[in-house]
Amino acid sequence: MRCPQCNCENPDGAKFCTTCGAPFMNERVAPSGSDTNPASSPAPTEVRPAVSDGASQQSAGDIQNQTQQARKKSRRKIPMVLFIVLVILALAATAFGAYYVYTQILHPQQEQVEQPKQKGKDKPNDKKSKQEGKIESNDAEKQNARQKAIDNAKAAGKTVLPGTIRIFETDAQMTDFQGIQNPNAGGYECGPYAVFAFDSTAYVTAGHGDGSPGSSSESASMVLLAQGSDVDAWTSYDGKHVTCALGAMWWPSDTGLPLGEPRALRDVQVLLDDGEEFSNVSNSQSSETSTSASSSSAGDYILPDSSTRLYSASELQPYSQYELMLARNEIYARHGRGFNDQEIRQYFQSKSWYQQRYTAEEFDSLPNSPLTSIEQQNIKTIYDVEHSK
Repeated sequence: MRCPQCNCENPDGAKFCTTCGAPFMNERVAPSGSDTNPASSPAPTEVRPAVSDGASQQSAGDIQNQTQQARKKSRRKIPMVLFIVLVILALAATAFGAYYVYTQILHPQQEQVEQPKQKGKDKPNDKKSKQEGKIESNDAEKQNARQKAIDNAKAAGKTVLPGTIRIFETDAQMTDFQGIQNPNAGGYECGPYAVFAFDSTAYVTAGHGDGSPGSSSESASMVLLAQGSDVDAWTSYDGKHVTCALGAMWWPSDTGLPLGEPRALRDVQVLLDDGEEFSNVSNSQSSETSTSASSSSAGDYILPDSSTRLYSASELQPYSQYELMLARNEIYARHGRGFNDQEIRQYFQSKSWYQQRYTAEEFDSLPNSPLTSIEQQNIKTIYDVEHSK
């Protein structure tokens, strides 16, 4: 149905216009005294409410004003939204422009300025990497050289074992380390000792100390490297864990210390395992810096091995009686004994390795002789051959 005021379409049965709010009058009024028969009744007529023209015009004017104000408000919002969008776009463009200027113009210029300062210099990380690479290269070279020395020693038939070099100044220290009672208690003091203690018990093959032919393989926990003044050559290795390549060895034929352990007083090659250095040393080689008798050249001795191995009578036969007398006293001279005989004293004083520490009387009265069992046996053998001539 249409509104009589604003002529807008409204749903049937509505009491008020949905657009202007004007009321609808839908009641039908039958005239009094008329016939109630529908067939004879006249057609219904629409009766409008009695509303004055002034009120109708005022209501329509208010609606139009409200509509116009709503339209004005909506029109005002559109410029505000556009303004905000434009501001956001402007800020974004400014930020992008600043980033572009810094990355493409300012930063490359700064790198060009700083580049000459770093020219010729390694960055800290680069220098550290180079140093680490150099250390690793040096370690690899040491390990390769060490392994090559081990392989060569094994190829030469030497016994190669890991262990620790230990120095013991007295017989008591040596027997305590072995965990035994001193079998020579009350006798001469035979220290100091330089031994190579194996990491674990090993079977070694060694000859017989009594000079009998052949060899035998037995269990051992250490090997004697030096005794007496010859220990001086080993003091710098005391306590170091090393790998030793052991040459000829022999089993003791007496109760000398270390008790029951083999002797390897010649041809011992030491490979240090500390990771910082690699070196080869041998107690059969001379050293210009050592003051011990073992460090002197073999030419200064008549019998250079008289303190480290047993000599047989057949080996001594080529020497004269006078040479054998000097060779016998040479063993005493190694330990610093003095000599009352002027000729013998002058002879040993002419040797660079000789250093007197005792008079003849002081040495002979020592409660414990510094002579090793090998030296004592060699003195006896030399004396016998000397007086057989």
